[in-house]
Formats: sequence, structure tokens, C-alpha cells
Amino acid sequence: MGARVMTQALTSYDAASRALAEAHRIDEVKDIRDKAVALEVYAKQAKDGELIAHATGIRKRAERRLGELMEDARNAGKLAKGTRGSPVKGARVASGPTLADQGVDKHLADRARKAAAMPEAKFEATVARAAAAAVAATEGNAAVVKEARREQLQAKQARREEREQEFAGKILALPDRKFGVILCDDEWDHEVYSRDTGMDRHAANHYEVASDAHTAAELHERTKARFECAADDCVLGMWTTTAHQKIAHELMELRCFIYKSSVAWDKEVPGTGRWFMNQHEVLLIGTRGRIPAPAPGTLWPSVIRERKREHSRKPEASYRLIEAYFPNVPKIELNCRGTPRPGWAGWGNEVESVA
Repeated sequence: MGARVMTQALTSYDAASRALAEAHRIDEVKDIRDKAVALEVYAKQAKDGELIAHATGIRKRAERRLGELMEDARNAGKLAKGTRGSPVKGARVASGPTLADQGVDKHLADRARKAAAMPEAKFEATVARAAAAAVAATEGNAAVVKEARREQLQAKQARREEREQEFAGKILALPDRKFGVILCDDEWDHEVYSRDTGMDRHAANHYEVASDAHTAAELHERTKARFECAADDCVLGMWTTTAHQKIAHELMELRCFIYKSSVAWDKEVPGTGRWFMNQHEVLLIGTRGRIPAPAPGTLWPSVIRERKREHSRKPEASYRLIEAYFPNVPKIELNCRGTPRPGWAGWGNEVESVA
């Protein structure tokens, strides 16, 4: 389909819809979609509500058609996945080009798959809402835009709740007991100049520390057996001190988790330190496998302010944060001290059994 024909197709909604229906190549549909995006930009600048509704509808239908063609190509073995030459072990190698080869990035591919999977009525309602929101934004109707954004936010939150429940169901269905959320407080050992004279405020006075393990590799070797409880899809929360942050990041990688973000716990009371009087600890968050990120509008702040209590006891807010993000997923606390929190499992030499 030439550029002139494609441009003419975009001048008529019906003609563009027919062009999409007749397109049988991913790159053809991608071209129609890209022209619709350009038309949206022009319509917005021109403050042309009718034109932007037209362009938005074409873009949404192009994305749905793109998803249909992607599925057809995948089923026919004509759509390669990822980087050629390094297929997943045991997977069938497709003979065709990748989506990236055809100009489709992962974000567009995700939208296309979701659009193609929608029932017809739901898809048409989605197109109508998107067009109405685009017209309202173009014409400066703040109330309609605000309502559209609210509905979009609610939809994202609802979808995230569904994904969290699916994640939990997947873990619970495993034949062996596994956990999708692990919270650990490793037995970090602070090296001192002298074990004879420098131990007056050392953590070893309160619990067993890893005096024989100081590098990330040594700590990984020491702790890897306990991490056999981790599911393939899992979230890891790792507490670390400011002095151990570099090693903690390395240790997280050795445990096969990808660092995502962190939370700082402001203890409100200064403690000990070498460069500073340390008043905070850090909770590193890492994931492996497919984990649903929290939805917009539900995100917690990255700083917890809670006065410290007895040595090594973590803030209540950190548990509530994890429970808010993953209410249904099986959770375990490693090096748990005392009775495990309700709904959690606990592991460690100071765990008190639950009656």
C-alpha cells in the first residue's frame, strides 16, 4: 500500500477502517497507526475536535488490528521472539522477523495485545471514551478530561488488583510451598579494628552475625539454602545498613533479583556511624519473573518515618506497605524475630512458633 493511498485512507474514517481490515502485514498496520498518531498531533494543535476524534479512532483500531496480526504470526511460527541467536532453551524458534524488526516496541506490542483480546463491545466503549477524552482535551473541557483521567486511573488500579490476585493464585498452586514475597534482614557483620575492644555497640551483642562472611559471594553462599523457598516469580525486600549498601546490591544480583527501587526508614533518632551519625536504614526492592508493579494512585512515599524501638526491630509501616502492595501473595520473613506477623510465615533461629 503506497504512501498516497495510505494518506487518502486517513481522510475517511470508513476508508481507514477498510484499509485496516484489508491489511495483512504488521508493518502496513504500523504505518497506518503512525499516520493516525501524527494526525492526532496536528488536530490537537489545530484545536479540531472532529479531526482528533477521527484520528484517535483510527489509532485505536490500528492497534487492535496490529494485535490480531501479531497473534496470527505467532501462531504460524512467523514471528521471532527477542534476539535471534539466543532463543529461550526448549522454545520453538520462529522463522520470521521480530516485532522490533518491524518497528513495534514492547509498549505498543502490549497495547496491541490487550486491544485484540478485548470483547467487541468493550473495545468499542474504550474507543468512544478515548475519542471523547481527546476531544475534551482539545477543546479545553477540563471537567470531561478530569473524569476521563479518573476512570483511567480506576481501570489501572482494578487491573493491577486482578494481576496481584493472579500472581497469588499462581504461587499458591505450586506443588511445593513457595513464596512470592520475601522480606529479609541479613545478618550483616560490621568489621571492627579489634574484636577485643571494638564490640561494645556491635550487632553481635544482640543476635548472631555473619562473622565468617563479608563479601557478597560469601554471604550468598551462607544464605542460599534459605532462598530455596522463593518462587520463580518473586519480590524481595532486603534491609541493609548504609555501610553495606554496595554489597547488598551485589548480593541481590547473586540471588537472581533485579533491583527496582528502595525505601528509606528514618528512625528519628541518630545512631552510630563513622562518617555520619546514621539515622536511617534502607529497604531495597528487587524482583524476578513477572511481577505486577503497584498501580498509579496507590504508591507509598519512599521515606518511612517511625521512631526506632529495640535493636533490629523493623518499622511496622514497612510490613503494612508490603501488605498493601501484595495483600494476597504468600509472604515470608527471613531472620524473623519473635512471632511471625499474621498472614506471614517466618524463618530464623529466633522465630517463635504460632499456636
